[in-house]
Amino acid sequence: MFIEKCPIKIDLEAKKNKTAIILDEQTISYGQLNAKIDEAVIYLQGAGVQRGHRVALIARNNLQTVIAFFALARLGAACCALSTRLPHDALPTKIKELAADFFLDTLTSIVSVTGSSNTDITKGLVFSIMYTSGSSSAPKMAAHSIDNFLYSALGSNEALALSDTDSWLLSLPLFHVGGIAILFRIFLSAGSVVITELPFLDSLYQFPVTHVSMVPTQLYRLVQNKPQSIPSSIKSILVGGAPIGLDLFEKISHLGINILPTYGMTEMSSQVTMAHPKDSSSGVALPYREIRISEEGEILVRGKTLFLGYLQNKTNLHCPLNDTWFATKDLGKIDENGNLRVLGRKDNMFISGGENIHPETIERELLTLPGIIQAFVIAIEDKEFGHRPVAFIDQDQQKIKTLDEIKEHLSLKLPKYYCPIKIYNIPNTLLKDMKVSRASLKFWLATTQA
Repeated sequence: MFIEKCPIKIDLEAKKNKTAIILDEQTISYGQLNAKIDEAVIYLQGAGVQRGHRVALIARNNLQTVIAFFALARLGAACCALSTRLPHDALPTKIKELAADFFLDTLTSIVSVTGSSNTDITKGLVFSIMYTSGSSSAPKMAAHSIDNFLYSALGSNEALALSDTDSWLLSLPLFHVGGIAILFRIFLSAGSVVITELPFLDSLYQFPVTHVSMVPTQLYRLVQNKPQSIPSSIKSILVGGAPIGLDLFEKISHLGINILPTYGMTEMSSQVTMAHPKDSSSGVALPYREIRISEEGEILVRGKTLFLGYLQNKTNLHCPLNDTWFATKDLGKIDENGNLRVLGRKDNMFISGGENIHPETIERELLTLPGIIQAFVIAIEDKEFGHRPVAFIDQDQQKIKTLDEIKEHLSLKLPKYYCPIKIYNIPNTLLKDMKVSRASLKFWLATTQA
């Protein structure tokens, strides 16, 4: 069943001579990639991997991981994608949590880690199991079917008009739904995925990339690097993970590049909505997805891209639904043009002096200031008020605002209790990460400013 749904296999005869993967030193055609996957299937079968088994692997952004993903899929085995940032000592714990049957180190090195079959309720229907980001709670293990990713890609490709002449840089990790989604989009469109060890910005100039996924920090670095010579091959830049500062959004738009803000999540197999070019909202629901706003203002989602559920007790899958809808814990609204506006996390709210404060309200106001690239607000404990807001910002070095200027701006726009009592620059050590998390900022504050 999975073989027929493999995006490399679909229309293989028509695309077998087209380039599927562009590497630093070579290119791989669809025919060659399909043959390599078939070879991996034979090897995995010989090692004892069967339908319904779970196979853990470190999901590096390389050719071997791509081959492993689809070889396991053709066997009906679930790929348990682990982060490349995972400490080596933590590996046994993760393998145990996943109840993995095998650990695949490379395509020629696989070991049994349980010695027993996991042909349980998953019944070979699970394509992948991965950890959620855990940005606001403990990471969960989310299971997806191959249909989830197929429909995710079909809807995205329809909106993007992706074709066999396009190439997408694999800029997101393969232990994240965003990285896997890139593979499905490209392979279904018969285009090429670029996999390189070059630094992110260098990759855009070295290869004929037409599409790329970024977070706001990467977008800012692209503009700062060579603002007048952004590669002409780039058609569209998908931006997610955090709001884009108005100054940055306008600067990129003026360069004639399609900036497409997008809203998504692990549980919906990557994208849920996408905006039109020059629209700073999160856009409308893509095909095969639905959204609505609850009476409490929470974003609810459903559709063919909705995941199978969270892995619980090693054998059960649980997808928490309310009348077929999945509650995202994100707050939002639909504007007068029918576009989604994400207002923030439901569980980020805190109380200060009896007043409810949503950090994202402060962050959005900070991002209206020219030169503010990123803004995050966290709560710190306060004996008098219970909690008070503290802000972290990343600024364009050519448009530095003093703390007094920032505070004065906020005081004119927000109630007094919303104004941060302190404003820090985001530590350089955290800016190195692709996406800054509130958890990392809280840890930095607790360990360096105590």
